[in-house]
Amino acid sequence: MDIFFIILVFFSFICFYFYSKQKEMKMDMEADYSDIIGQKEEIDGKLCLLFEYTKYQPRKYDYILDNFFPGQSVFAIDPRTNEADPKLEYVILDRIDLEYKKDSKELFAPFYIVFTIKPREEYNNYSTSIVHNAPVQNNYAGNNYQDNRYSNYYNEIISVLNEYKTELIRHGINDSEIDSIITSPQDKQKLEYFVEKYEPILRTIEVASAAATLFDLLLKFLLVQASNPLMI
Repeated sequence: MDIFFIILVFFSFICFYFYSKQKEMKMDMEADYSDIIGQKEEIDGKLCLLFEYTKYQPRKYDYILDNFFPGQSVFAIDPRTNEADPKLEYVILDRIDLEYKKDSKELFAPFYIVFTIKPREEYNNYSTSIVHNAPVQNNYAGNNYQDNRYSNYYNEIISVLNEYKTELIRHGINDSEIDSIITSPQDKQKLEYFVEKYEPILRTIEVASAAATLFDLLLKFLLVQASNPLMI
């Protein structure tokens, strides 16, 4: 009798577990995730944005990956108040984990997709200082500012932006902004703004032929322009 009862309880638990997971998957199929907001938390000294999900929420998982990416402005829920401050905006820097667990020992603990973030004001100040305060090296001689070296730089920028244009668009950058740089690579202010605005995205794109990120290449070009103010 005792054995029969134990088997019955175990069988009931299994049935309830599978029923609850099927219900969770059905809810995931019908859910509207358009207003989802991540939770702010510090992990290993980094300010992060966490989105909770389970293995039975494939739509939620895909929605997060498709709609949150480096360079995007977001709000974050403060765990102390369980609310998001509408006046405090953050910028996503990078995605660092797809299956983070707060407690790795807990069997049924939820997973989290984790992004590093920075407050918008701090991010703007940081990005501006990168271009304006970067050391400038004067590696040229004489006053021949219009030799072929600089047209090569222009061609390099045009070539690399054309090559990675699709990936930039996939990360949320408008194709008209990319075309604007491609058609006028000599416009320093325009390129500077582009690099500052999309730094997190540019840092994630590796240019294999140059063994550097797209951000590194564009910043290098800006430094060349800074060291040669008469470049055209």
